[in-house]
Amino acid sequence: MFLSQQQYSSILDGQVKLKTDREEKERLETETLEKNEQKYLREDIARTRQRELVEKAVGVKTYQAALDAQLSDTPYRLPPAVSDSDGPIFGKFDVNPGKMKEMRQRYKEIMQHQLRTVDERRSA
Repeated sequence: MFLSQQQYSSILDGQVKLKTDREEKERLETETLEKNEQKYLREDIARTRQRELVEKAVGVKTYQAALDAQLSDTPYRLPPAVSDSDGPIFGKFDVNPGKMKEMRQRYKEIMQHQLRTVDERRSA
């Protein structure tokens, strides 16, 4: 009933062969599944990118339409300004000596009032 060394060796060789065949088959199946998954992911990324490009194009068209609408619906514009005076309009009377003297006098009075107020607060 005991197996000879040769029979035992052949049985073990068969088992090793079955195991290596099974491992090779599993490896091939795993590689195939991984390749299929990578293919699916590439296609999914391509679809997503295409969808984003379409959405961007739609956004650009919408924005362009809004800009066109703004340009076409511009309100009534005023005519260009035409000057109806011969001389300067602003600063005409700023250099008047009498006015300058009044302004200096007023500033002196304000400063004196502020100094008096400061002195009163210090002494109080």
